[in-house]
Amino acid sequence: MMPSVLGYLDRLSARAGETLTLRVSVLDPARRYRAELVRLLNGDAGPKGPSPREEAVACGITGEHEGIEQTTNCGSYAVVDDLPPIGAFDLDLLACPTLPGVGVQTLAALGPVRLILDESGAAAAAVGDARVSTGVTLRAKQWVRIEASYDPATGATRVASTPFPGFHADRRAERHGEVAPGLRAEGPLFFAAEPMAEGRTRNHFSGKLEATESDGRCPRSQMGLLARHRHHHPLRSIAAWSSRPDRERTKARRRRVGMGRVGP
Repeated sequence: MMPSVLGYLDRLSARAGETLTLRVSVLDPARRYRAELVRLLNGDAGPKGPSPREEAVACGITGEHEGIEQTTNCGSYAVVDDLPPIGAFDLDLLACPTLPGVGVQTLAALGPVRLILDESGAAAAAVGDARVSTGVTLRAKQWVRIEASYDPATGATRVASTPFPGFHADRRAERHGEVAPGLRAEGPLFFAAEPMAEGRTRNHFSGKLEATESDGRCPRSQMGLLARHRHHHPLRSIAAWSSRPDRERTKARRRRVGMGRVGP
């Protein structure tokens, strides 16, 4: 049975006069809980033991209190807070999904505009409640370049996925569509999740992301692969991110090999 109250102390011991902080999460809809301080005389709860014994200690916390549910925000993600104003934009990134097809997974989210893997594991651009999907399920544990664009003035939306060369017959998939115009991409920019109320996130991406860039060309180390798939992009790059440990050249070089020998 699920407990109605969860809690813990910030320290396991304290001297006389020191302060302990009690963290409490109330799961019961009534949002009420009781607290008291006890001295544990015996903690043996085994079937052959003498059973637990305790005695109450007078304390200011004794009684009923009002509480709230303290949620745990599970899953890794990154947030970029300071972005310039964005109108029509492109977003390119490299992804290596671990579990495509296991629910919606967000690769990047900028307000109501999101780049996702849909329920089938295909790359899709989501604008509000509308989606434009390639309809092609991505292969698990294979690197793929995913591109998306959206113009809030016209609603024109594009999404594409290009698998890295390998021992497979997968090909580039691209889909164009139109969604309701007027929805603007506004920060902060989330990678690998999308925001919810009260600072929580959802639809976490299971896999790896790399070489993300907005409104422009891909990083120079990726241009060799990009040139085989599309023409030089005319837009100006406004932001780019990399999770490669460039200061550790050996590790960076190994990571490039693992991603399909991109770069020098």
